[in-house]
Amino acid sequence: MAMLGICVTLAGCLAWAFVPESVRWLAAKGRFAEARAEVAKQLGMPLQSVPLPTVAPVTQPRGKLSELFEQPRMFFETIFIWGGAATAAYGVYLWGRAPGGNSRKLFLC
Repeated sequence: MAMLGICVTLAGCLAWAFVPESVRWLAAKGRFAEARAEVAKQLGMPLQSVPLPTVAPVTQPRGKLSELFEQPRMFFETIFIWGGAATAAYGVYLWGRAPGGNSRKLFLC
C-alpha cells in the first residue's frame, strides 16, 4: 500500500511541476504578463493578440465545483491529484516508521 502511495505521489509531483498556474489565480495576484502569456499559449494565439489586463480584480475570484465538470481534463486532473494525496497519506499512516525505529502497523477491524 505504501508503494502505491509513493507511486501516486510521484505522479502528482510530476503533474504539479508541469501543470501551469491558473490564469484566474495569476490575474488575482497581479501577475498580468504571465496570465496573458498563459492565455496565448492555451489558445494557440500570438502574444500580441491577447489583451493585457491592467487592473486586479476587486474581490478574489472564486471557483465553483460545477466548473470542474465543464472541462473533462480539469476534472480528471483534480481527481488524480486528490486521489494521489489521499493514497499517499494513507500509505504513510499505515506503514510509516514510528519514532525510535520501531515499525508501526495499524490493522483496522
